[in-house]
Amino acid sequence: MAKVLPSSWEELPPDILDLVLRRLPSLADRVHARAVCRPWRAGAQPQRQSLPPPLPWLALSDGGLVDLQGAPVRCAPILRGGFFGYLAFDNLAFLVDPDGKCSLMNPISGLRLPLPKLASAMRRSIDGLRAYDRSYIQKGYVKTIISSPLDSTQDPHVAALILDGHSVAISACRKNDAISIGMPDPEWPDSTLMFDDIAFLHGKLYALTPQEGLFVIKLDAGRLSKLKSSSCFHQCIADDPKQQEIYSRGSCPESIVMRYLAESNGRLLLILRWMSIPRSARLGDHDKTFRFEVFAADLVTVPGRWMKVDSLDGQALFLGSECSKSVFASQCAGGIEEDCIYFMHRAFDNPCKEYFGPCVDPLGDSGVYNMRNGGIKPLVPEAVMVELQRKRQFLTCSSDEQKRSHRSVLGLPSYQMDRRNIGKEIATTLFAFLTLFLRGDGVPWTPAEMCIEAAPINPQLDGDLAGRRRRRSSAPSRPARLYALQPMKTAKVLPSSWEELPPDLLGLVLRRLPSLGDRVRLRAACRPWRAGAQSQRPPLLPPPLPWLALRDGGMVDLNGAPVHCAPILREGVDFGYLAFDNQAFLVDRDGECSLMNPISGLRLPLPKLAPAVLRALDNDKSKCYNQSHIRNTHMKAIMSSPLNSTSDPLIAILIMEGNGVAVSTCEQHDAITMAISPKKPPRIFDIAFLHGKLYALTEREGLHVAELDAGQLGMSESSSGFNQCIAGDPKQQRIYYYATNPDDGYLVLRYLAESGGRLLMMRRWMSFPREARLGDHDRTVKFEVFEADLTTVPGRWTKVESLFGHAIFLGSECSKSILASQCAGGVQEDCIYFMHRVFDNPGNCFGPGVDPLADSGVYNLRDGKFMPLLPEGVMTKLRGKRQFLTWFFPTDA
Repeated sequence: MAKVLPSSWEELPPDILDLVLRRLPSLADRVHARAVCRPWRAGAQPQRQSLPPPLPWLALSDGGLVDLQGAPVRCAPILRGGFFGYLAFDNLAFLVDPDGKCSLMNPISGLRLPLPKLASAMRRSIDGLRAYDRSYIQKGYVKTIISSPLDSTQDPHVAALILDGHSVAISACRKNDAISIGMPDPEWPDSTLMFDDIAFLHGKLYALTPQEGLFVIKLDAGRLSKLKSSSCFHQCIADDPKQQEIYSRGSCPESIVMRYLAESNGRLLLILRWMSIPRSARLGDHDKTFRFEVFAADLVTVPGRWMKVDSLDGQALFLGSECSKSVFASQCAGGIEEDCIYFMHRAFDNPCKEYFGPCVDPLGDSGVYNMRNGGIKPLVPEAVMVELQRKRQFLTCSSDEQKRSHRSVLGLPSYQMDRRNIGKEIATTLFAFLTLFLRGDGVPWTPAEMCIEAAPINPQLDGDLAGRRRRRSSAPSRPARLYALQPMKTAKVLPSSWEELPPDLLGLVLRRLPSLGDRVRLRAACRPWRAGAQSQRPPLLPPPLPWLALRDGGMVDLNGAPVHCAPILREGVDFGYLAFDNQAFLVDRDGECSLMNPISGLRLPLPKLAPAVLRALDNDKSKCYNQSHIRNTHMKAIMSSPLNSTSDPLIAILIMEGNGVAVSTCEQHDAITMAISPKKPPRIFDIAFLHGKLYALTEREGLHVAELDAGQLGMSESSSGFNQCIAGDPKQQRIYYYATNPDDGYLVLRYLAESGGRLLMMRRWMSFPREARLGDHDRTVKFEVFEADLTTVPGRWTKVESLFGHAIFLGSECSKSILASQCAGGVQEDCIYFMHRVFDNPGNCFGPGVDPLADSGVYNLRDGKFMPLLPEGVMTKLRGKRQFLTWFFPTDA
């Protein structure tokens, strides 16, 4: 018998390995099993196409993915730097960058497919409808679908429902052709019909109207741009005037009906979702789904009609307006039930419609509806629901998408959200059906291609294999390669030395190093590690933790250890510098300016900036400044985009204590100065770039914007560069005294920062004793955060209670918002990391404090509590340097 049985776990027969894989509904667990050893990986290779599809994942609005157990999925980051948002559908992500450019991305492989013509088609639709402006080039996408997989022989079409359903944008994936079309409304000549949903069936695009009318568009990838709105739409099912969205009894609404369109096993289905509305509640707060109705399109008759069906013919339907997908229940692992509809809370369904308010419980109206008996049961177990709610992001279930969805969605947060930005901030959830063959090239997946956090193996797994995994359940989480089932360790399987550490395991180690210094030391250990780490460069790695910049030009990490890099303050640059992002802005003795990268030591001269600043000093109406201030007038520096971006970045400098702004190009060597008003300009407190536009915040919280073109910067009029978009409030002050507290006063500093495509203003409230000099004994007591609502005229500031998964590192010289979930090292979401204010405004008249770290900390927006910025040992070490600090964000290049 000994010669029949395998001698070790690695010799598991392929048929047994196939049985194990079939009992693993989670793709993560399948990857873990293949990562155990090379024989298992090779034995699992022939089983790929015969395996049932894995369970879907849930996509979050910040670009992260979680499985149905609430465990994070480690794959290529969807929302990289510069992207406005995305829509998740099937196994793809539809990305939109700040310029409106679109692309498709596979989160598993990280590959992207540009759709260069789609943005132009979107602009044409916006220009043709009076109700929309160019701001919708980013936020106007409601739903995205694809006609066939990207690896199919024919050229697939991507169709996007845009502008609240008033138009459809269509793009070919390979021939770079796109068009936007809308069905003219016969009753309103200047408008178009609104569509509730779209779906592909047999290569044709179908669109559903709110009154259940059905239109079809037959597409030809070779002649896409020749389609015309007046002739391409053909109605195959007429509208029913009796159909409504809200049904009332008397004057009180009782129920609301949401309509979805989906392809299911060669049929086109219309799904009606009936929800009850409490009379005293706002729409969306307490709605509860109580039944579904399903109709199949009968297109054989003329005209066509909807036929009610009581079964999905063995299918299960994952429902959502961003992504609806039908699957054979018998072919799915994990207990998917046939004739059932898996649905999410509708608060994510229609984020662009203002009368749908955010729900207190974003998972309150999610579940599984059984068409056979009309019963509804929970979507996921209660423990998983709690885990997902802790992420404070909305999700969608099925291959829905992500951000601006029309209908069903899995919500995660319990925080208040501004209704106008539900589409922008809500997490989209892609209940994406990610198969094992997304790449389409048959190449095996390796842990380096998909680094997934360890998740529990299906408890149905029998035998010692499950037993060994259960015995490890109490151990701390480990990387997939270490956490997966381990075979007998033999010399021929394990590497013979540390130098032979596999690249995928090396990537897992790098992901757990939040310090850039530690990552550099790892790469320097030996040549094989250096070569293996090359494939793990950004954007696969999370950004490292920031450094702290000292006034003498030195830098230290968050442990207080000095960072050895190129000296910032060299000979001739003896006045100082401004640190921002990953650059240093230098001013030499003659006032000449330049940018420097402290990591590489490279410098970029800005030869036209000093003459522009001199002109501003000469033209100062207050007579407070002259050319002697050329070296100490710079207060803050910001950039419109990274230096390695395709467009010529702009650098803006706040000068003369906020009385002006100097702007320079980085490549074309041109510069201007601007002021809000040529006569008596209000003081500018802070500046920020958003989508290429420069915004300036005044002392009274007025907001002004300047649209700049790097190619024509010299033609701009410095006196009229800014336009007001939010009026100043005369009630706002900088110092407040209250009769209830006669001993103390309150100083309010205001900051401006871009965060996740939004423009935020932060009020920092600090108390100070009346007898003390400002700056010596100030203590921050609270923060308030406001978002710029620029959709109204005039605009306004709207208070927000959450940073929507971001963390803000605050300072007037450098403020930066980052996604907490994409950072290593325990950066907390919805938190503000702030320094002592004396370094914030080095040009003002407030004297330095005795302790440069006395008023620094971490403020939690959720509970209003403060935490120390750094451990006490590090704080003591930094206090010994007797220098004020600001943030510096190194890049892992």
